[in-house]
Amino acid sequence: MGPKIKKKIIVIISVTVSLACIFIAAFMFCDLDKDKLLGRADKNGNDSITFLNVGNADCILIKSGKHAALIDTGDIVDNGSKVVSELNKQSVSNIDYVFITHPHTDHIGGSAAIINNFKVNKFITPSVDEFTYSSSDALSIYDYILKKSKAEVIKAGNTYTVGVFKVEIIYYNTDFKDENDRSTVYKVSAYGKTMIAGGDAGLAVEDDMLMNNISVKANIFKMFHHGSNTAYDITFIKRVAPEYIVVSADTSFALNDNSDNIKLNLPNVKISRTDTNGNISYYFNKNGIKCVEEN
Repeated sequence: MGPKIKKKIIVIISVTVSLACIFIAAFMFCDLDKDKLLGRADKNGNDSITFLNVGNADCILIKSGKHAALIDTGDIVDNGSKVVSELNKQSVSNIDYVFITHPHTDHIGGSAAIINNFKVNKFITPSVDEFTYSSSDALSIYDYILKKSKAEVIKAGNTYTVGVFKVEIIYYNTDFKDENDRSTVYKVSAYGKTMIAGGDAGLAVEDDMLMNNISVKANIFKMFHHGSNTAYDITFIKRVAPEYIVVSADTSFALNDNSDNIKLNLPNVKISRTDTNGNISYYFNKNGIKCVEEN
């Protein structure tokens, strides 16, 4: 092989390698730019909180890397089939914790299906007494949880780690007569940003939290009791001062006219509803939070 031919081969190889490097760099730039636009913490969008569209029920997925947790498990009406389907779509296999707010079947109804389809480390639940005050279906679900999984009783002040997220029980009071008001209020935080969710807690809980100076300020507020008027105190919502408000409900049970009042008092807040927006995801990173709606 002559010197000229060798030189041509070297040039061809050099050009090919250069083009390959340019292509790879361009691909990576586009991918990173896409992630930046979505506000994702990494290219897989793993640091996120998703409010699943499970009808007039609650199920919140917390996901960080290989770690996952749930707050409530959907409704007994479909035996958790919607929740299982959504978790499979999100490639969830192991669940660190299942946090239960209170023993109503639209909040714990999918627990058995979750146990049967995923590896669950531990359930964080109200005490057995709370279940005996509820329905026989709820008590049966609790019995199944105890039979098939580990369980720990809710205690105010306890904190749990799910990847980069910290889940804190900021309020739990079983002195109320109304079962809804005995809901647990959870605060979930990462990167200095927070989300608050409290099942079906009502006005009495909101007032008590304010009177006791419990810190409720959060970037994301999941409206208590599916956005019902039984849990609607504009003073409380203003204290939360959220950027985002989520309502997990179907069209028969939601904010109704309250959204106008919220917008009047908090003009910059973004309100999303699972019945109209589908699954609602919030991606966390050091630069803030990005909301991505399914619909």
